[in-house]
Amino acid sequence: MKRKVLVLASSYPNRVSDSNGFFIHDLAKSYSKEFDVYVLTPKHANSLKHEVMEGVKVYRFSYWFGDKLFSDGEIMSNLKLHKSYYWQVIPFFVCQFIAVYKLIAKHQISIVHANWIIPSGIVAVLFKKLINGKVKIIVSLLGADIWSFNSGIRKRLLQFIFNNVNYVTTQSNPLRDEAIKIGYKGQIETLPLSIDTNLYKPNLKERKYNPQYPRMLFVATLSERKGIMLLIRSLKEVKNTNPEFFIDIVGDGPLRRQAEEEIELLGLGQNVTIHGFQPPEQLPEFFNNTDIFILPSLSEGFPLVVLSSLSCGVCTIVSDLPVFRELNALDTSLLILFETDNQTSLSSSINNTIKNLEGINKNKQNRRNFIVNNYDKNDIAKRYSAIVNNL
Repeated sequence: MKRKVLVLASSYPNRVSDSNGFFIHDLAKSYSKEFDVYVLTPKHANSLKHEVMEGVKVYRFSYWFGDKLFSDGEIMSNLKLHKSYYWQVIPFFVCQFIAVYKLIAKHQISIVHANWIIPSGIVAVLFKKLINGKVKIIVSLLGADIWSFNSGIRKRLLQFIFNNVNYVTTQSNPLRDEAIKIGYKGQIETLPLSIDTNLYKPNLKERKYNPQYPRMLFVATLSERKGIMLLIRSLKEVKNTNPEFFIDIVGDGPLRRQAEEEIELLGLGQNVTIHGFQPPEQLPEFFNNTDIFILPSLSEGFPLVVLSSLSCGVCTIVSDLPVFRELNALDTSLLILFETDNQTSLSSSINNTIKNLEGINKNKQNRRNFIVNNYDKNDIAKRYSAIVNNL
């Protein structure tokens, strides 16, 4: 009989073509080849309460009218923008706990893989402490959760969780080091989520857009943490030097309306297009029709969009964050770093990259090869499955 694994995630696709949390779905699909997999995630207005999605049994629980707290996968941004959402926090934890209890009891599940230490990790640990001490727990640190909860009472909460899990995976070595610094003493492994390098690959066909003008790309939630407003404001300075550039913004989120207003205010309407969320299968076309990918985040675990960009061979500009410094230390041709949260530094990096793009693009194949050799989903899936088998 197959071992049963419950995957907890606060962000998950509402349908196969949804890009929100698709990396968790890819992990669940890889588990389903060897284990009996159940996924528990918040329900949204346009999602089913229960369905089988590409072999994965997906269960969604309701916790509030409208279920806005985890929309766009950006809980901290949503709470900052909407103080009233704090009323949804306790109902969320209670409803998720009840849903975990019901699923584990009904299907006799023995392993829980909690993605994000808050909220999924704490719910899994509370279930283990209060209901079933035999459950084995894997927690995956994906970035924003641990950086936001590493001091004071929040730090003690993380220590409580760390003291009651069986295995921790992290997206990068800086995240691993932070977990150890906070107090985790158990089994831990740097094991990033991965991408399909057969989907994200260079397209040798002729580009759809005029190659005479530089084209850029941003793919992420439109939130403060992802640096969307910083990017838009830096583009005003870029336009002074390169007036005929274009940038595609792929994503949605709490700052979309503000971003649209800022684009018009700065006179960038002819340069910037916001496309909203796009299905994962459409993203390779965006990457293959751009010269430069930009992700000006204020904090990160290990964003898959950067791996996707590099897998397509695209020149990639990112904030000078620990995870990106670590990646660049392995190969300095991979990324262009700018000073985090510095508008002038970002605009200068963009202008310099446009100026030297021909030389930079000589490393396209090197970027592609690095990702294929280190972050292909089949290799990463085997390592995750080995962790479950060894618990």
